[in-house]
Amino acid sequence: MVGCLLAFFQQLTGINVVILYSNKVFTSGSNEENHNDLIRARTGTVIVGVVNWAATMVAIPLLFKIGRKALMLVGHTGMSLALIALGVLAIFEIDIAIIAFTMVFIAFFEIGVGSVVFLYLAEIMTEFGISMALAVVWSLTILVSLVTPRMIEQLHQDGLYFMFAGINVIGWFFILFCIKETKGKSKIELKGLYSKQNNNLEDVEVNISDEVTA
Repeated sequence: MVGCLLAFFQQLTGINVVILYSNKVFTSGSNEENHNDLIRARTGTVIVGVVNWAATMVAIPLLFKIGRKALMLVGHTGMSLALIALGVLAIFEIDIAIIAFTMVFIAFFEIGVGSVVFLYLAEIMTEFGISMALAVVWSLTILVSLVTPRMIEQLHQDGLYFMFAGINVIGWFFILFCIKETKGKSKIELKGLYSKQNNNLEDVEVNISDEVTA
């Protein structure tokens, strides 16, 4: 359940709106000519890919230095702030700043849940659990890709950013209170990390140890 919820929040960060509909995000609300819009859209897509790759390279060593949970919290914090900024900038149609903060958002996604979630799922879940989490991921990917054009029409660019910012804040609290750190734990510890039975056994072992010491 925890793994599926983590996958759920990863897909609702807003990343698929940026990746799958980057052209619309980069040109929405623009007053420039269509030719310039096309150039901006293509350039933006290339920049998205470069930032995506660079942020992933940064995230790899951090995974083993500060831990999975901390990295996801940092990522959600950065994404939330970037999306709030994007919402404000979209209202005033400051296109250059929108592009800049879109890159900031993508960087924090890859540094956080983009790089961590699937590693974390592999550490805490069985093969069946991972398959369920992947089903959640792909179902939401398809759903978001289908409804995003309508959401842009109904909520407009700023409303869409604010909506995903709110979801990221909820995801931040979910990670803070429900996700356990896996860095440095053995396979046996990871296997029972979310097992109530395992936690009860650990409590019994601690009590027995205390009695022997006494």
